[in-house]
Amino acid sequence: KRGNQRVLIAAAMTGMLFGLHPLHVETAVWLSARPDLMCALFFLLSMLAYTNYADRQEQGTAAKGSVRRVFNVQYVLSLAFFVLALASKPMAVSLPAVLLILDWYPFRRMNSRKRLVDMFMEKIPFMAVGFLVAIVTIAAHERKGAIGSLITVPLEARLLIAAKSVLSYLWKMALPFDLLPFYPYPARIPTLSGEYLLSVVLVCVITAACIRMMKKERMFMAAWFFYLVTLLPISGVITVRMATMADRYTYIPSLAPFLLLGVGSAGLWARVESARRWSAMGRHAVVGTALLFGIVMIFLTVHQTAIWRNSITLWSYVIEKAPDRVPTAYINRGMALKEIGQIEGAIADYTTAIALWPDNSEIFMKRGWAFKETGQIEQAINDYTEAIRLNPSDGDAYIIRGLLLVYSGHPDRGVNDFDRAISLKPANGDAYLNRGVAYERMGDLQRAIKDYDMAISLNPSDFLGYRNRGVAFREAGQVSMALADFNRAVLLNPDSSEIYLSRGDLYRNEGSVDRAIKDYRRACDLGSNEACDALGSLVGTHKMEGAKTGTGSDVVK
Repeated sequence: KRGNQRVLIAAAMTGMLFGLHPLHVETAVWLSARPDLMCALFFLLSMLAYTNYADRQEQGTAAKGSVRRVFNVQYVLSLAFFVLALASKPMAVSLPAVLLILDWYPFRRMNSRKRLVDMFMEKIPFMAVGFLVAIVTIAAHERKGAIGSLITVPLEARLLIAAKSVLSYLWKMALPFDLLPFYPYPARIPTLSGEYLLSVVLVCVITAACIRMMKKERMFMAAWFFYLVTLLPISGVITVRMATMADRYTYIPSLAPFLLLGVGSAGLWARVESARRWSAMGRHAVVGTALLFGIVMIFLTVHQTAIWRNSITLWSYVIEKAPDRVPTAYINRGMALKEIGQIEGAIADYTTAIALWPDNSEIFMKRGWAFKETGQIEQAINDYTEAIRLNPSDGDAYIIRGLLLVYSGHPDRGVNDFDRAISLKPANGDAYLNRGVAYERMGDLQRAIKDYDMAISLNPSDFLGYRNRGVAFREAGQVSMALADFNRAVLLNPDSSEIYLSRGDLYRNEGSVDRAIKDYRRACDLGSNEACDALGSLVGTHKMEGAKTGTGSDVVK
């Protein structure tokens, strides 16, 4: 009975820490962190199924052997949940190592070399799946250019950062104050830095202490290895990110130290109960301390949740805590301000980010687009010019600057930018589409139609290619070709007011007034003021003509 009581106390304390700790706020409330929740769910379900499997194996109630294991329901469930955890997030790749740790303690299945080999062979299906996911993940990072950054950050620097992160997470679990949503990667890491070297020493000391206690108590070694193994995929040793740490990375690893605290609480309760003289007072003190601790955790978690209310509150908090260290905070807050229409505020944040990170072409492109939104075309062109100087291989920068030049009355200069974008990426349909616009502005309809043909062949599902080519055909007097393109564009995007407006103009020019009115009305309903004006003008004219012939009363309904 007392044993069951200790288990319940340990579980309750672990659950309270896991559920209420402010470190877990990001995972629980932030939408982009939902994969962490899904990964943790399937990770734990896989561990639970494996626990049932291992228990039946040791009790002899399940058939043994690699062939019969395939038909063991709990083993298959564990593997299936592992696959789902990996599908949620690749960080679950550490599960096979975790299962081996569980075999060592608390299952104690590794009592000989032969059993060690058996346990390893038992995990081969898990390792195979994990290896496959690791290869796919590395390939995906390589396509994004993330693998290149591994070369620029030396291994010894990554190891130092990982060691510091391991201890920093433990410190934040013990004292969860000043938690930041973003911990920036240091610009420079001195190899002989005392702060980082001390972290390495402390990690080694903790490991040595766990090894020393291993003969009497395996729990500490198992918990420490669980913590290290589950942190490894996101520690910065294998991958390099702009941030050294993130609170959400502790979601699974924190189970180990929280479980140790839970077991310690159960042990403390047992000692208090065994002290007969002070048992009642001791129990009240322990319960009161636990309640006070829970209230403090709730208060800190509620406070942390308010920071994650939205992107603006989130990045404003980071800027408040580290105003000169995190240019990404200004970038992200600028994007959030732009989304709610506060363009001037976004421009101010982008400007600050540029001052902190002047060699980042993406910031110039974001500020340039914001300038474009406010009608400051010259400033926008200047920003895209700077972005091109910093990154001359970015075809998108050429395309957007080309468009700005076209709409500012310089289509010939825009053509040069589109030519450059095409030379960088010959299969860039957007470059051909926009060069067609430039040629159309220059009056060269044949070149425009040719570029629209190429854009459509590269992006046959893009309605803009058909709409633009239809306009060019209409201007060239090829009515049937224009109408066919407008009809195709409507099928691809029936909610574009521009298509109905363009087709309405075609119908109007050809004298199909009823069809023109129908298209203008549809474009007007979709928000086109130009279509509303055209509709009003055409309806008024048609009513007057109908009144003269006595047929106008039934035209517009």
